[in-house]
Parts: sequence; structure tokens; C-alpha cells
Amino acid sequence: MEIVDWITPGLLLGLFAWQRHDIAELRRDVAALAERLTQVEAKLGERIALLGERVARMEATLDLVARGLRIDLKRRA
Repeated sequence: MEIVDWITPGLLLGLFAWQRHDIAELRRDVAALAERLTQVEAKLGERIALLGERVARMEATLDLVARGLRIDLKRRA
């Protein structure tokens, strides 16, 4: 009966150790995912800034074209 007295605590300790190991792996995975998310956010921010610059250039070009058309229309009228 001595071995039976050790089975339950042994199983509980084994289960606890396994779960601690599993939790440590999950924490590493979450940390890696957080790092990847930070990198994606940075890249997305850069692309949004680039898009903003392109839109501003397009607006400036369209403004110039619109001014040119107005000048041409005024000269003809």
C-alpha cells in the first residue's frame, strides 16, 4: 500500500510540471506573435505614410491641371 500512497501526489506533480512547461511554451508563442504584430504595425504605418504622400502629390497634380484648364477656359472666353 506504500506505492498507492505515492501515485496520486506523483501524478499531480507530473501534471503540474507538464502544465508549467506548456504555459512557458505558450508565453514564448505569444511573445513571438506580439513581436510579429509590432513589425506588421510598423510596416503598415510606413505604407500608410507613403500612400498619404502619393495622395498629396496626386492632389497637387490635379490642382495644377484644374488651374491650367481654368486658365485655358478663361483665355478662350
